[in-house]
Amino acid sequence: MRDGLAHKLGISADGKWILFAGTNVEASDITSATEKYLWRVSASGGAPEVAVSAIWSFWPIRCARTMCIWGEPSSDKKQFNFFEFNPLNGKGRQLATVAVVETYPNFDISPDGSLIAWPITDAIRFLAVKDGKMWDVKYKGSWTLFWFDWAADGKGVFAGAPGAAGGASLLHIDLQGDVQVLWKTTTYFATWAAPSPDGRYLAIWGGSQDSNVSMMEDF
Repeated sequence: MRDGLAHKLGISADGKWILFAGTNVEASDITSATEKYLWRVSASGGAPEVAVSAIWSFWPIRCARTMCIWGEPSSDKKQFNFFEFNPLNGKGRQLATVAVVETYPNFDISPDGSLIAWPITDAIRFLAVKDGKMWDVKYKGSWTLFWFDWAADGKGVFAGAPGAAGGASLLHIDLQGDVQVLWKTTTYFATWAAPSPDGRYLAIWGGSQDSNVSMMEDF
């Protein structure tokens, strides 16, 4: 893969592969028609290999400790389908199909592989992998959620929410809908967090910016 846009997706369920999506074009040249690829790299090292080509999104899969899932819209764009996913063999058994009500779900799978969840307006929607049951949990406050990741303990999720006056907030939302603001950035429009498998560490995307002003006289 030459220089282009890459989006890290994580580690496969068996821990043998690092998975990420990307393109073969420069980031500045990416359009809606740009082909995207899912790449795999052995966790022990080596060159990247294309696992799947011409994927629909930069984040088509998410991985739990027990399995990875692949999500994609149906051909008529009216439904969204979830499949088991293997880094070597690609899509496997279909797990569930949901109607596309608002937009394609920005989904993640719980660490134990039992629940798929994604944000909708003012709530988080949960889907049980075992029996296909769905339910919504309304969260407190008027947040618009992007970038969505389960916490390592499975008791909540991390979500990035843009601020009304700019910047973004990193939230933790538990399974009852209680919201805790963990971190804010004033210079980025989005943020997200990826927990370590043991839950002890949190990698946060974002940053801060310092500016200095100098006054010149008699120039």
